[in-house]
Order: sequence, then C-alpha cells, then structure tokens
Amino acid sequence: MVEKNINLLLTILLLQLLLPYVSAQSHSDAPSAEMKFLAIIILSAWMLVALMSCVWLIRAGISYIVAIGKATEKQLLDSKEIEALPESVYSAVKNKEEVQEKCSVCLSEYENENMLRFLPCRHAFHTGCIDEWLVSRTTCPYCRCDLLVAIDPETTLIASDIRIDVTEDAERYGLEEHLLTEIDEA
Repeated sequence: MVEKNINLLLTILLLQLLLPYVSAQSHSDAPSAEMKFLAIIILSAWMLVALMSCVWLIRAGISYIVAIGKATEKQLLDSKEIEALPESVYSAVKNKEEVQEKCSVCLSEYENENMLRFLPCRHAFHTGCIDEWLVSRTTCPYCRCDLLVAIDPETTLIASDIRIDVTEDAERYGLEEHLLTEIDEA
C-alpha cells in the first residue's frame, strides 16, 4: 500500500514538473538545462523506486510461497502404519450401513471376496486401492478427513510392533476376530 502511494506521489510530481514543457502558455521555446536535469533526476528516482518495489514484491512472494510450502508439507503414513489399519472381507461387513457399495478410489463395486481396509473415519476401500492412495496422501478419498488428525486416542497405531487396540469400531464392523489374530501373530 505504501509503495503504491509513493509511486502515485512520484508520478504526480513528475507530471507537475513536466507540465511547463507541454503547456501552451510557455514563455520560452526550449526548456532550460536545469529543468531537463531535474526531470531526468525525478524520472530516474521514480524508476528506481518502481524497480525496488518490484524486487521487493517478488522476494516477498517467493518467501510467502516457501513459507506456505513448509507449513503445508505433510507427513505421510509409512507402509507399516497403513498395513496396521483394520481390514476385513467385504462379505463379513456388507450388511453394515456405514459400508459403501463401491470403492471411492477405483469406483468399482465390491465383491464378496474383496478385502477392505477401514480408515479411522469409518470409510472402507479395497486394500490395494487405499494402500496406493495413502502412499502419497494423508486424506480419506471419500470425505477428505486428514488421517494424521483423525486417528483418535482409542485406536493406537504403533509402527514399531504394529499393534492395534481393539475398540468399539472394530466390534461395530465385525473386525475384532481379525484384529485379535493379527495381534496374536505379532
């Protein structure tokens, strides 16, 4: 805002100084050497301020872009954390009202033998589809819920020993048997 005001002020001043050269009531045919020199100095100063403003704006823009990039740089889930998410066969959970009829990633309908992986937001996807999705993203493809934030304290993902605490969500989806066998195997 200040740069715009300075540029406007310098432009008005330059026009005021150049006014005698374009005025119809000028008393002399040629401008004096002092006026030419003054006009060149003012024009040079105006151009210097404009150039400095452009450089400042470009540097501020680059700094802003870099700062935003660092602030939004997301941590991704590693493969152990992805594999630790609960999964089940579609035939075991297809009657649950929360389970969609098709995968939001590949848009194909589930078949009874398909393995589904459940996210903390309670959406289910083909294990292959969601595993590939989560390699480069941290959001649910259906509701865009951020999984790094959505993993609640009742569901514990421990990357070192891949343990999932069984919660009411596991019971709700009929996954407690699968989770218990996975924990026993570990």
